[in-house]
Amino acid sequence: MDRSNQKDVHALNVNLGLTKKRKERNFLQKSIVKGKQSGEKIISDLVSKTTSAPSSSLINQVYMVPLPDFTVYPEKFEDKRVEYWKIPFKLLKLLFWPRGHVLKKKHQMSPFLRMIRADNGAEIYDNPSMAAVIDFKWNAARNHFLRHALIYVVFALLFAILNGAIKGINFESNLGVNIMLVLFYWLGFYLLNTERIQLKFEGWRRYFSFYNFFDLFSVIFPLVINSLDIYFGTKFPDPDEEPEKFQEQFVQITRDYRLFIIFNSFAVLVMWLELFLLLRYFERSGAYIYILVNIFKQIIPFLIFILVVVLGFGHAMFVLLNDTANIDIKPDGSSFTITPTDSDSDQPLPYNVEQFINVDSKSDNFYTNFIKSVESVFFWTGGRWDQLEQWEFWPVDVYSIIGSILLVTILQNMLIAIMTGAYEDAKEIGRHAVLEYRAELIEDYETVEKPLGNKRGNPRYIYYIGKSDYIEEWLRKSEKARKNHENFLSKVDDKNPWDDDDDDDEEEDDDNEGGGYHYQDLSTETDSTASPRKEQEIPLSLYWFVDENDNKEKLSKSKSSNISSKSTNIIQNDGDGDETRLLKEKITSMEKEFSGKLNSMEETIKNLINIIQNQK
Repeated sequence: MDRSNQKDVHALNVNLGLTKKRKERNFLQKSIVKGKQSGEKIISDLVSKTTSAPSSSLINQVYMVPLPDFTVYPEKFEDKRVEYWKIPFKLLKLLFWPRGHVLKKKHQMSPFLRMIRADNGAEIYDNPSMAAVIDFKWNAARNHFLRHALIYVVFALLFAILNGAIKGINFESNLGVNIMLVLFYWLGFYLLNTERIQLKFEGWRRYFSFYNFFDLFSVIFPLVINSLDIYFGTKFPDPDEEPEKFQEQFVQITRDYRLFIIFNSFAVLVMWLELFLLLRYFERSGAYIYILVNIFKQIIPFLIFILVVVLGFGHAMFVLLNDTANIDIKPDGSSFTITPTDSDSDQPLPYNVEQFINVDSKSDNFYTNFIKSVESVFFWTGGRWDQLEQWEFWPVDVYSIIGSILLVTILQNMLIAIMTGAYEDAKEIGRHAVLEYRAELIEDYETVEKPLGNKRGNPRYIYYIGKSDYIEEWLRKSEKARKNHENFLSKVDDKNPWDDDDDDDEEEDDDNEGGGYHYQDLSTETDSTASPRKEQEIPLSLYWFVDENDNKEKLSKSKSSNISSKSTNIIQNDGDGDETRLLKEKITSMEKEFSGKLNSMEETIKNLINIIQNQK
């Protein structure tokens, strides 16, 4: 229970039935058990002090996940132990070949796994029941993850030793190097095959996420770099054995070796980033990684916008200062005088040191090269304004002032504001992001082959305990979300454009042959006086009948009912005689206008029917 105090929700491994009587332990067994318990308590205390904040929340109730058989597989696909005689061969196979997926179809999976594959949003894990299910399944999946992480750590360590990233390790014979090379390529292809199996199981669309892509790249790139190192070692001659041949190829060797060092350093960075991303399965670091990745996703469009502005200023400065000799502009260098420190006189010596600036060299004049010009403009945001000290040229001052206002004052503060908003959005979901990461890992582990079977099984009910403040907060949020949803539905019902609840519709509904539907006039005509209800439109379906007589009858009924209801409603609601007279005149004009439109429509329909009959 001490370990569960550090988590909001902790699943319980409940064994139904009577407890078996334990066998008597001897002194050695008792000592081992006590030592194990003491060690676990010390580690738990250290973890709680370093990774968890103190909490006064109490655990005073046992809860149950209200989803029976949520983690239970179909009976014939239940995870079972392999026969005992096959286990050694299975374990031997695992040394050279990763475990494959045995549950590949949706009907073979439990409802829990189907939910993970169908919905990959972190919001669904903001639920004590889901947290309990994941906590129940995490113990077995955690060991699966730790094995994978340990393999990658050894793989990265071997790469660093073989490529000189760790200094001070020398081998007197080639035997040690060869053993490390074999081990490095074995682990590399083992990890690569693991990604291949996952790609085959997930498919291209589900596999290529940010994390899976980086997992794959962090294995392939070091393998390629180490292979290049071996290739360069066999291609170029040894300077001790063939010094003349080495001198002839010295320029090419230096150029290729420089390129190799650049890629080697990048491979080291990639592997460190992969180790950083592997921390996403831990509670605190997982939330930070989720927030960081989401902030980066949201600011990418704005970073591209800033890059366009930087390219514009960099190009302008390049055009202005790349050929200063033709416009007779010279940079201002610094001058110094020499004063001796070992004499009594403070008079300077008759020597003067002046700074010489080569305007054609990009090390002295950044703006003589386009790439360096863009880079220099980018570092304006960091406060590097070398151009103001070197050039007394008014366009340089103008560009610097505009760049200071646009890049530093406006765009940089906009970037900070966007990052703040992205952080606030991701912070709330970041608390549940670790559950999402763990759920994806559990899905991968649950579907792979397990020679020893699943020791904890898949019970019908999962019980858990939770901190009282966490449960109460979730209940408050759920109640608030439910009320908001009800209010939204009520507003949608009130604003339904196909529903007219006026009392005066009851009599008209009897004459409406179009069914129980009510149609509102959504036109923008404003020349008619406001009425208590909007006039009904003739359903378009009444216009599309092939029978001409039937068509006339329905149109006439719709016309008469529409006009009579309109006139009745308006006249009854206006008691004033003058207004009634004006309304009658307007109604009469509307009747004439509508009759003309109706007659023209009838003629059009007649013509269409005649054309169709002639074609037949």
